[in-house]
Amino acid sequence: MAAAAPGFDPLIAEAKFRMRRRRVLLVSFLVLIGAAVLFLILRPSGTPGTTRATPHGASGNQLAHITVPVDGAERTWRAWIKSVTNHPLTPSGASKLEHRVKRAADTTGATVLRIRVWPRARAAEVVLATGTRPAEYLAHHPGSLLSVFLLRHSYVKVVDRRGSSFYERYDIPGGGITSRIPWRLGMCPPGGPPGGPSPPPCPVK
Repeated sequence: MAAAAPGFDPLIAEAKFRMRRRRVLLVSFLVLIGAAVLFLILRPSGTPGTTRATPHGASGNQLAHITVPVDGAERTWRAWIKSVTNHPLTPSGASKLEHRVKRAADTTGATVLRIRVWPRARAAEVVLATGTRPAEYLAHHPGSLLSVFLLRHSYVKVVDRRGSSFYERYDIPGGGITSRIPWRLGMCPPGGPPGGPSPPPCPVK
């Protein structure tokens, strides 16, 4: 019987070890790829409570620095929208909705300060800033801005160049649609206020 060549068994053992190591590395790589794909599919669009300056609109460079904190109404709306499921958007659909909202802001000359799409609820949350006088903005632009949403549950707020809110619109169950406009500007949006005492005429020439 022929004797085994010296050092033959250690070479076989080393080859087997290297093969096992390659298999472990391959499995680990595939697991990481799968986790990354799941994260991209399941993650919401945007991050709660963050302010993202985006130089959209004619005066974007002058307005993009404005910071608008999340107020009580927006927090209440967020707490509710998390429970809504309405034919969830795909990642591509969420991206398209975000671009639609940005284009609508561009048509009004406003700058997007903060935007988030809620895919499960098919809703958008957006805060805008405008250098246009609030009375003039309300008289000419909210209709074109809201027409792009075509959604029941979206949230929109518009602030002036100082960061003061002069328009806020959203809806929650049992509360209907809520629109917050300063009383002195209540006659500026087309149609005026829905009821109650009439505010003064809109100060737009």
